[in-house]
Amino acid sequence: MEKIKYVCGFCFNNERNKVALIWKEKPDWQKGKLNGIGGHVEKTDKSIYDAMQREFLEETGVNIDVNEWLLFADYVSEKYVVYFMKTFTSKIDNVKTITDEKVYVCDIDQLDFKNKIPNLKWLIPLALDPLVINCVINVND
Repeated sequence: MEKIKYVCGFCFNNERNKVALIWKEKPDWQKGKLNGIGGHVEKTDKSIYDAMQREFLEETGVNIDVNEWLLFADYVSEKYVVYFMKTFTSKIDNVKTITDEKVYVCDIDQLDFKNKIPNLKWLIPLALDPLVINCVINVND
């Protein structure tokens, strides 16, 4: 059985003190919580980087080139894999809400992690660590 593939991106400013997050309305388990920006890898995507570029553009209106995204973690289970990516750019100033899911630029030091996907507590610091590149996190479904 082929795993379902997702991308989830964290767009930080160059100073690394702000991150773009999205207020999820779907799926149900994420509803009412902030998360990184992303979604399904589609069959039409040439790569996971193309999927990340497409998803970020669809959700924020900002086109971040595939070469600007850096894979920092694979979150792997028996059923799915989530490719976590990061980028550091001044383009964060241009993000806006495009869909029914509102996009926010948040001060990292003011995140209290209430109403956020629980793994953001460790994913954001992991993304900010310059020594972490493409780690694999295995989870049980």
